[in-house]
Amino acid sequence: MADKFHSKKFVHDDIAKKNVKKDVSSKMQSKPINDINSAIGLNDKFIFIRELFGNDKMHYHETIQILNNFDNYDNAVEFLDENFDWDSDDTNYMRLKELVRRKYAEK
Repeated sequence: MADKFHSKKFVHDDIAKKNVKKDVSSKMQSKPINDINSAIGLNDKFIFIRELFGNDKMHYHETIQILNNFDNYDNAVEFLDENFDWDSDDTNYMRLKELVRRKYAEK
């Protein structure tokens, strides 16, 4: 009788496996990074250039370089706030700001 149940799959087993995958994924997304430019995927790079920098590649690259060289998160965000008039609820701005947070997160 016990063998009969031992080989069966239960719904909670599948749910537990999915939750583990989500946890690993969320940990990777919040993991500190050393370089903002390296952490930006190709798709996000094009979206940032188009949506945040008005297709100005040079301005994008200069900004990312500047963001990489601050001493802390607060100074980097202050730079963004002073130099750009982006909507704080804009998804692209929030993604960029999250990368900045990860750059200056405790390692």
